[in-house]
Amino acid sequence: MLPIIIGGVAAVTAIGAGLYARANYKKRSTISLGTFAIWGRPNSGKTTFVYQLQQKELPKEKRTTSEMTRFKDIKPLIYEDMSFKIEEITDFPGTNDRKTSWKKLVQEKQHIFYLINLSKLEDKDYIQKVKNDLKLTVEAISNPEISSIKPVNIICTHLDKSSFKDINPSEVNNKIQDSSDFKIIFEKLESLGEELVNSEGIVGHVYSANLIDKQSFRNMLKSISYDICG
Repeated sequence: MLPIIIGGVAAVTAIGAGLYARANYKKRSTISLGTFAIWGRPNSGKTTFVYQLQQKELPKEKRTTSEMTRFKDIKPLIYEDMSFKIEEITDFPGTNDRKTSWKKLVQEKQHIFYLINLSKLEDKDYIQKVKNDLKLTVEAISNPEISSIKPVNIICTHLDKSSFKDINPSEVNNKIQDSSDFKIIFEKLESLGEELVNSEGIVGHVYSANLIDKQSFRNMLKSISYDICG
């Protein structure tokens, strides 16, 4: 049993979910997207991701996440005749000493986002750390005390600096998921499904974007919003 199902999940369902959402929500009031918890290794793009989620201008100088930070009063996301509201964003430092706190966040927040820097897929040390982080995340989600299973949302960043930069945006998710370098990240998680009592139903959704490109990010966030609404 594979605790994180990657395959073509996000790439296939993003369009379908969008059509479903438009047909079912139409002109309702603002739809809550709940609470977001965000993690990833240093230089994975967490700060940029958080700024874009809040629809704020990106800082001119690079900023490092040094402590857990919560953001509320977030501007609603408007897509055609639909409005979505993120209730809270928790940004978290990507260091080993924060793992216990991350497990707690995973259990408390409604939606989990882990950022992977695509330009580092050939860095063996980085890949091992990502594997360990995702294993920890799945273990936290599978805790029997959690009332409902939640997916792990994988955000692939630094697309513009990776080997996927010249691929058509409509095809890039499938290409990433078919990449042997990307598959290595999840190769050891398969056995974890047999070890964890409550792992059945845990899935992974894979998204990609150039985070500093507002339109690229907006397209990705639209898919995420529709997928959350199901």
